[in-house]
Amino acid sequence: MNHPRNSLRLFRASASLREIRSGFRLSVILVIACSGAGGALRAQSAADELLYRQLAVGDKEVAVGALGRILKSPETVSASVLYTAVGVAVREKRLEDAGFLFYIARFRALYDRQLFPPAGPEQNSPMAALGALQQQWSGVINPALMAEPKAFASVLARVKAWNPKATDDYQPGWAYREKGSEAAAAASVAGGRQQFLDVMGALCTLLQDGTYYAAFRISQEYSMKRGPERPSKDDYDLAMATMARIEKEKGLAGVIAATKK
Repeated sequence: MNHPRNSLRLFRASASLREIRSGFRLSVILVIACSGAGGALRAQSAADELLYRQLAVGDKEVAVGALGRILKSPETVSASVLYTAVGVAVREKRLEDAGFLFYIARFRALYDRQLFPPAGPEQNSPMAALGALQQQWSGVINPALMAEPKAFASVLARVKAWNPKATDDYQPGWAYREKGSEAAAAASVAGGRQQFLDVMGALCTLLQDGTYYAAFRISQEYSMKRGPERPSKDDYDLAMATMARIEKEKGLAGVIAATKK
């Protein structure tokens, strides 16, 4: 969870069309820029290269078809392609698919970094480009899912059931020294993945409480709006107190716990 100063970005109820378009453009631009000669992201498998091109430059029907194929086998797709697929899912208003792809892209990148240690200097690491995609889409996906608790719960269940695989012809999307151990790679991300599911699961549970959700929305509007549409400071303070009470009663860490860190 972000620092409270960033609550506007994290808790916004929905993303604007401009944010969605800029996020998709950035994912395409970063992958293209880092895939050329000397780029950090390269050495994609033929299958991933085709999927990426269909997602990024294909027409709507082609892009949606590529998205469907990715969702049938999301465990075998590289992080850069997953992030690009997020843009198509968002554009098609498929929030659950977008959230699922966004979250697993992060863990695919971490898993692949361990399994396929990037070659070359640290400053040219593919993790920087993937981190930029993670940050960009976070401001779009997280607020939208928080505004739809049932979709949020479905996404987390799908993330929990997903496990990355590295087939014989799999390529992470970058040049690497030599392939490591799949068991070691899985173990290296297991703790962080479980922590993510625990933290987000607790927040998701809280948001499905009607009283907590109503208070949460007031906190969103207070952070986001200005003028007569903005809730009063008294309403905001009451909402924060309500969330604090429910978090304490349920023994779950949510918005209030995050703002105290």
